[in-house]
Amino acid sequence: MWIIVYLALLSGCSKKGETYEADFNGWYAVYAGFAKAQSFTCRQRGTIRDVSIRVARLNEQTPEGPLQVEVRDQSLEKIYATGSIAKSRAGRRFQWVNVDLEHTAELETGTYILLFHSRQTTQVSPWVVNAIYDDLYPYGRRIGGDDDIFFDVGFTDGQRVLIGPPGDAKLDLPINSGSGPMPNPGQGTLRLSFSEPHTPDANQDPVGPVPVGTRVRSNR
Repeated sequence: MWIIVYLALLSGCSKKGETYEADFNGWYAVYAGFAKAQSFTCRQRGTIRDVSIRVARLNEQTPEGPLQVEVRDQSLEKIYATGSIAKSRAGRRFQWVNVDLEHTAELETGTYILLFHSRQTTQVSPWVVNAIYDDLYPYGRRIGGDDDIFFDVGFTDGQRVLIGPPGDAKLDLPINSGSGPMPNPGQGTLRLSFSEPHTPDANQDPVGPVPVGTRVRSNR
């Protein structure tokens, strides 16, 4: 049985940043060929300085590989930022972890997609990304649904978009953690997939094989 505990909800927007606070211990698993994604809006042109994701491991075993994090355009063809979170950072409880960025490029105003994957990790010990099963963030959503994965993106000019609990929030175990087998990941291409039925917006989402993509040239 899923136990849902909704602790806080506070939204706000300023010239330099947007914050939509909530603490909720929902999750989506990331492993093998199954990628997850969340859209967000860049309100003004800028270059990403840092990215943090609230993550955990699903059970006592450590994921076999790092969590890869990318920022792509809506077609998933262009890559604006890439980085990873080391498998050693996957704790038993949710916590904010900085992505070790290796490439960033300037974003224009518009919608982008945060992509999460871990090809080296099996269903035995998947990563889980913290999520809220509600439409908390009005300028983006989880690809394939109408809820949100928690994330924190900062820009070099001071802009910031934060969806999730504040940094000093209590750490939660994933809901229903470790119960039941994960589906067999199979082999082959990295894919974006989600459960039926799709929401009306999700019917327009990219789904299926994720293209290799091309890095946008860095302006640094």
